[in-house]
Amino acid sequence: MGDFTSDSLSDALTENRILHRELKATREQLQECRDKPAKALPRLVVCAILIRNGKVLLERRAPAGVAGLDGKWDLPGGKVECGEEPQEAITREIREELGITVFPVKMIPYLPISTWKYADGEQRHWILVTYVCTIMSGDDPVLSDTLQWFSLDEVNRIDILAADLQLLRMV
Repeated sequence: MGDFTSDSLSDALTENRILHRELKATREQLQECRDKPAKALPRLVVCAILIRNGKVLLERRAPAGVAGLDGKWDLPGGKVECGEEPQEAITREIREELGITVFPVKMIPYLPISTWKYADGEQRHWILVTYVCTIMSGDDPVLSDTLQWFSLDEVNRIDILAADLQLLRMV
């Protein structure tokens, strides 16, 4: 058995309290969706953390009529299709969006959920599965005002989705 110090025990208790608050918030969000129509049932979304030379690749979300999402920086990815494994989905989505082939090296052990109200008035519930990926082949993605590499320090100063920021802090 390992020796516990008061500092390590205090750190463990603090982490436990943080996880408990996150779980409580997750339960509250799930409760809001219980009596919603099928569109509000959870959908699985995958995203890739692509890091090169100490910078992470982010894309700016196009206006989709969703308050809180429009114009924010986001990790690249997309929806998991019916019958598709999440690892297959991230490979497909990145190939479709960026024209590169990636290999999902590691799944981040945190599954944030988001609920967003869309322009049609429907509220949708998303569960985000995130992979740290390695670029295997393909030309470098063409950078633009909607696709940029950011240092991890710069990420803290841009308009990025909160869930993505949490995920990047876990890398």
